[in-house]
Amino acid sequence: SDPAPLRTDIESGQVDIAWRTLSPTDLNSLEESGEVEVLRGQGSEFRYWVFQLGNQAVADKAVRQAVAQLIDREAIAQNAYDGTVEPAYSIVPPGFGGQKDSFQEKYGEPDVDAAKALLDDAGVKTPVKLTLGYTPTHYGPNAVDEANELADQLNSSGLFEATVQDAEWEEYQTLYKEGAYDLFILGWYPDFLDADNYLTPFIRDGGFYANGYSNDEVNTLLDQELGETDQAAREEQIGQLQDIVAEDVPLVPSWNGQNVAVATSAMEGVEETLDPTYIFRFWMISKNGD
Repeated sequence: SDPAPLRTDIESGQVDIAWRTLSPTDLNSLEESGEVEVLRGQGSEFRYWVFQLGNQAVADKAVRQAVAQLIDREAIAQNAYDGTVEPAYSIVPPGFGGQKDSFQEKYGEPDVDAAKALLDDAGVKTPVKLTLGYTPTHYGPNAVDEANELADQLNSSGLFEATVQDAEWEEYQTLYKEGAYDLFILGWYPDFLDADNYLTPFIRDGGFYANGYSNDEVNTLLDQELGETDQAAREEQIGQLQDIVAEDVPLVPSWNGQNVAVATSAMEGVEETLDPTYIFRFWMISKNGD
């Protein structure tokens, strides 16, 4: 339930493999020590920030676009996660058919002047007051660092007054659906390895997190890509969906994670099971020695 004793036990050999999840600080420290192996595989973990569209503060699309224009994912990856995650520029992670970095294409680098222009053109009075929500343990100890980093980025622009609130997971799920937060963090591991698993659950009529988003064009495209048998045509539809998400901004992608395990030198086969499925195939693992 806590990464700290897990780190102690893998370091002392009380456990043979530590998987999901040690903190980024622990992973880097263990890698530098060389006493155990830190093994990294391609992952499909996704972390993102969701707007509660029923809240007046973010009902205007220009406000959401301004946040998307200001977020510095590289800084979040470095300052909150010690460089152990990759910045995400789309709702669909790299490696999936039809994936495109739509947020990068639309917003480019973080730009205060561009964000100000978006708000000015929409007649939005600044600074905009926002409440950011996060949960302190469910997504690991670095969620607070990410929340504070994002709040600092928004506040330093002079365009927002962002405050941060938190609640434990069970209460948090109720609070974000009730509109306690204008912008709140969630995470995702895929149920199956297809781009739709990052689309239909998120953007069809408010998604599983019930944030009030609905777009008829999105729903039609989702129906089309789900039934499309021509792969090229389907990937085109998936690309269109990502572009619409970047335009409407019901959520802002933050980062994609790696599939990481720490193992003692006696273990073999661990690296081969670290792939985007996040299925830990125990039958591939063996232990040498006593």
